[in-house]
Amino acid sequence: LDSWTQLNLGTNNITLGAVCYANGLFVAVGGNQAYVQNGQHVGNAVILTSPDGNNWTQQDFTNVDIISAVTYGNGQFVAGGENYANPPNIKENVILTSPDGVHWNQTNLATGYWLWGIAYGNGVFVADGGSCILTSKDGVNWLQQDYSAFGITYDNNYFIAAGNGETFTSIDGTNWSVNSVGDNLLYDVCFGNGLYVAVGYSYYGTPYGVILTSPDAINWTPRTSNSQNLLFNFLWGATYGAGQLVAVGDSGIILTSPDGVNWIQRNSGTRIGLWSVAYGDGTFVAVGNVPLLVSGPIPLGKPIIITQPQSQIVPVGSNAVLNIVAYSQQPLTYQWQFNGNPIAVATNASLSLTNVQLSNVGNYSVIVSNSYGSVTSATASLKLLADPANGNQPLLISPLDCPPQLPGVDSLIVIAHGWEFGGPSRSEERRVGKECRSRWSPYH
Repeated sequence: LDSWTQLNLGTNNITLGAVCYANGLFVAVGGNQAYVQNGQHVGNAVILTSPDGNNWTQQDFTNVDIISAVTYGNGQFVAGGENYANPPNIKENVILTSPDGVHWNQTNLATGYWLWGIAYGNGVFVADGGSCILTSKDGVNWLQQDYSAFGITYDNNYFIAAGNGETFTSIDGTNWSVNSVGDNLLYDVCFGNGLYVAVGYSYYGTPYGVILTSPDAINWTPRTSNSQNLLFNFLWGATYGAGQLVAVGDSGIILTSPDGVNWIQRNSGTRIGLWSVAYGDGTFVAVGNVPLLVSGPIPLGKPIIITQPQSQIVPVGSNAVLNIVAYSQQPLTYQWQFNGNPIAVATNASLSLTNVQLSNVGNYSVIVSNSYGSVTSATASLKLLADPANGNQPLLISPLDCPPQLPGVDSLIVIAHGWEFGGPSRSEERRVGKECRSRWSPYH
């Protein structure tokens, strides 16, 4: 994702505000700033389509000032925008629908709000317009609700809308729950790898771009990135694809993360603002002020492990679950192993162990495969936490290493609660301890 190509499509003075991928087609929408000519507002909206992200076809809409949102659902693309009615020069919303991205039908609405985003799910289209939320079952007839939201997605059976200090969640697009996100103005939200990701900026003190993540769209955690360029640079768009969460924003900023926690700034090759990003057919497309950026193709190949299984220490008789998260553009298969041997009927991304006993203690790993090959995860150990008070014998424990010597400390005794076998020549057990003296040489 450090290889991006800037395409100049000759769309001078055009801002591309949104892009989506569906039905084998990228659709990017935008327009130029409306201006006055002979007492009339004049605008020029555009819709660009591409099957691969590299070869684009442009359509002009001279009777629409700008198109700012687009999605796909129920067998059609739906785009939203705005223009000034002439006369009497008042704003009105424009809704465009198309079954193929080529032939579009236009409907004008009297709401007059800028449409920031559109999503489809659960049989309904939902659009947010900064000061309203619109819903429609057919993409043509819309009902208005009074909520202040800017970006929206439908994933994991929920609509999630991003707003000013708030996020909104809804199953049906009509009944909404409101959740506070503090001093953050959020412009877009996406879902991937089990996380909702919202992007925007913080307006407390000096403004800077922000990323928030949530497993449930209710409780949000601020995330930082390795980039130091988010000061005064806001984030405007986010998407998920190829096992990566991607955020774009001012000054050509592109940030990626496999887990929503650790973010890396990529080299976009431009300093021009980016407003939206979409993924399809192995390619990311980012759009903004005139340029259109296309990532290098995400190569097909062996699975990529996103999250490794984690070691655990659990009480005797309890349950344990080991998980792995992997990405592939091909179907995946899983085979868990215990101490290097396959486990029968353990072929899912999660391995559940019930009533864990001494016989379950050991090393676990998983082989993830697709049609291009296989990769083996890191090893996760499973250990038992003993409870002598209930008659359970303490289990094996390894001696601890001495910590680094601290200034002014001459001696330290490190004791681990547990026991170890004395070795092949001794069957008795002894307490594990290690003493670090003034020369800091361990006692065995």
